[in-house]
Amino acid sequence: MKVNQYIGQFLETLDNIDKNHQETAGLIMGSPGCGKTATIAKWCEYKNYNLTTLDPSHYSVDDLLGLQTKSKKEDGTLIRLVPTWFAEMVEKAKNGKRNVLFIDELSGASEFLQTPLFNILSKHSFDDKHLPENTFIVSAGNYSDEMNNAFRLTAPLVNRFLILNIRPEDIDLTDLLDDKDISQITKKKDIEEFLGLESNKSHKFNFDNFKKWVRNNIGEFAISKSEYTDDQELGGLLGFISTRSFKYSMTFAQTYLSQFDDPIWMRICGDTLGMSSTREGQPMRMFLEASSANFTMSAGVPSGFLDVCNYILSNGIDQASLKNLEACVNNASMSTVTAAALQKFGEVCKKYSSKSEIQYLLQKLNSRMDRYS
Repeated sequence: MKVNQYIGQFLETLDNIDKNHQETAGLIMGSPGCGKTATIAKWCEYKNYNLTTLDPSHYSVDDLLGLQTKSKKEDGTLIRLVPTWFAEMVEKAKNGKRNVLFIDELSGASEFLQTPLFNILSKHSFDDKHLPENTFIVSAGNYSDEMNNAFRLTAPLVNRFLILNIRPEDIDLTDLLDDKDISQITKKKDIEEFLGLESNKSHKFNFDNFKKWVRNNIGEFAISKSEYTDDQELGGLLGFISTRSFKYSMTFAQTYLSQFDDPIWMRICGDTLGMSSTREGQPMRMFLEASSANFTMSAGVPSGFLDVCNYILSNGIDQASLKNLEACVNNASMSTVTAAALQKFGEVCKKYSSKSEIQYLLQKLNSRMDRYS
């Protein structure tokens, strides 16, 4: 079952980003009962962090912010008492450990609660109260068509998160037949394996190659309107591209790829960025996943169309550079291929005219460019 590992690696990456003073919260979306809450609790146990859970779906404004009452001063001004969840968090923080505020069932929060929740996320404070130092925030929610109420997360709130969508195919029911109850996993090594946090990863993907690919396809990442989609047919909750979400996603990819090699990072970054700018109706996640070959290339081989052609002309052609060239052709469009790249590609085709793979790529590129012209 991948759910627990996806959540574990997601939390570990966000935690590392947050520790570098780049406060970034995570939102885990998935059907009820898929293990979101239990896995977060197990991760906190593994990290030896304080965990405080806030469930706004069952809260009123007074529950969240504190009950309003008259002060004992003569003027009788209204004040708010300390809310229970905040008092619990402050008390736990006295032990000096890192604190995790888990906002569960976020998608069930009423519209009246979403503004104060936004302040808690963005400012780590509400009214005149501040969350304890060294606090990390993570949330979980359910898709709108699985909820009984009509609440919908506001766009500004969604844009504060990196989004991990848990999909049905992430759950293998046959695994559950032999699985221990999560509460029975107590040894640190077993918890580490359960959360997918083992060391010695192969670093399958290369961030520098991903960054180059983004630069070459920057038109796909144009700032969009503040809209998002909550549609399971498209793979879950989709955010939208803002300067914040773009920066979040690039930082997440760099941090994730330094430790893990699972391709789930493409889903997280893509869903956080919403829909492709030029490919109408296609989530950015699908665009990234379709282009994943660009990110797996060996560090010594460039990934840009012009760069890889120059590399082949200077160093000869091998399996790695041919794979890179094929990826460039597969993603070619009028907006991403420069005249200089086409000229160099023509030189490659002339130099290696006897290679059937090169002639096939030439035909494929001509076909793609005809389609876009």
